[in-house]
Amino acid sequence: MRGYYNCGPIAFTISMIWAQVFPFVALQFFEGELKLEIETGLMVSFTVWLLLNIAFFGTIDLAYLPTFFGTMTGPQYAIQCFKDAKDDAMR
Repeated sequence: MRGYYNCGPIAFTISMIWAQVFPFVALQFFEGELKLEIETGLMVSFTVWLLLNIAFFGTIDLAYLPTFFGTMTGPQYAIQCFKDAKDDAMR
């Protein structure tokens, strides 16, 4: 769902950050005996997520980096593909 026609790169990035922050926010409203264990599990999960993201971005072709953080919308991407096409068959 990070493609320009689906949700766009900014929405993808925001949703990934939101998915990591929201459990910690929800934990603040939790009152129970397992709060410490849940917090530890969340910290371990967040650390693994962060390390895997670092490994992922460290190993991918950097030409794909703008597809994660770009601001181009779906219609703008379609126009760019049309203008960048080499021949009429590609258009």
